[in-house]
Amino acid sequence: MNGGALALLYASFCGLAIIVNLGLQLVAARGLGLGYWPALFLGTGGGLLFKYVLDRNYIFGARGAGAAKDARRFVLYAAFGLFTTAVFWGAEWVGYHYFSGETGRYIGGALGLCFGYGLKYWLDSRWVFQSASINS
Repeated sequence: MNGGALALLYASFCGLAIIVNLGLQLVAARGLGLGYWPALFLGTGGGLLFKYVLDRNYIFGARGAGAAKDARRFVLYAAFGLFTTAVFWGAEWVGYHYFSGETGRYIGGALGLCFGYGLKYWLDSRWVFQSASINS
């Protein structure tokens, strides 16, 4: 798969994971009556698992390599996701506090998401799926 097609597929998976995350939060909060934090964790966990499976199979072409290696991959994948989420939140915070309130927040958030997802791809290809990466 060429770089442009891979980037489009990766971006599509990011969008789908966002929909899964927010959809699960909505169902948990409104449908199940759960509070903010349980809904947030359910949505985040569901989106993370969903995107991990798509990235593992379709972006990096990694197959199951035994329970221990698969668990290591997932833990690294999740850790890098937490790190890049902090990058996104930081960019959103900077935008809000230093550039025109709500408008700055969304601009900072959008820039943080773009940078964070790019960084996440690089980290995953380098450390999580290094032996299986399509674009090594």
